[in-house]
Order: sequence, then structure tokens, then C-alpha cells
Amino acid sequence: MIGEDGADGGDAAPEAALDPATGRPRRFAYPPNLYVVDGGAPQVAAAAEVLDDLGITDVA
Repeated sequence: MIGEDGADGGDAAPEAALDPATGRPRRFAYPPNLYVVDGGAPQVAAAAEVLDDLGITDVA
């Protein structure tokens, strides 16, 4: 649950979410490894094509 101060109450170190080179927040502390596609075969095919175009190959 996110508190009034914007903290999510997690136990991750806050500095882990910062880019050490810039000091700015990273978009993700780690790359996402789950992609949810809402739809049928055409939507899954479109998502797979985008992942291929982006060179993302480490998704099961």
C-alpha cells in the first residue's frame, strides 16, 4: 500500500532505485520479466513482433 509520502512500504533500499551516474530515479530497478497481453492470438502476435523488433529475447 502506498502511503501519503508516496512510499510503497517495501523493504527495498531507496538507493537501489537511483541511477548512480545521474542520481535520478530509474524507470525500473530491474527489467520486467512478465508481460500481460489482453486479447487473443492477433494481440499476442503483435506483442511478440514488437518484442522481436526491440531485440528482447529473454522472456519465456
